[in-house]
Amino acid sequence: MAPFDVRLDEQADYEQAKHVVQPDISVICDKSKIGNQGCDDPPDLAVEVLSSSTALKDRNDKYKLYEQLGVKEYWIVDPLHRTVEVYGRVEKGYEKRSVFGEGDVLVSFLFADLTVSLAGIFQNIEGEG
Repeated sequence: MAPFDVRLDEQADYEQAKHVVQPDISVICDKSKIGNQGCDDPPDLAVEVLSSSTALKDRNDKYKLYEQLGVKEYWIVDPLHRTVEVYGRVEKGYEKRSVFGEGDVLVSFLFADLTVSLAGIFQNIEGEG
């Protein structure tokens, strides 16, 4: 379903929620979090793909929001520089786990068995001009 709303606060009324976002990709392991209007709690993993119009918001606003409200892992995909930054939750917020490049195999901080070969991911993407 696209767009897929993710409600990041505890408001009982969906319409009153202050923090509703639409990550480019969400991984939600607990099916009970998914309702008719999207996800009712932070996803386990949120992925944002940067563009010139969203980069500042994804790197600052969404980063802080995801960190504060309990998203366990956050990936920032940068098509222009052909990198993926992986942030993992630690006691007091996020820690940058690694930056993976075009030829690397991304390893998830949260999901030990999740690896993504980036070799083909950026292959047909042209930089923004």
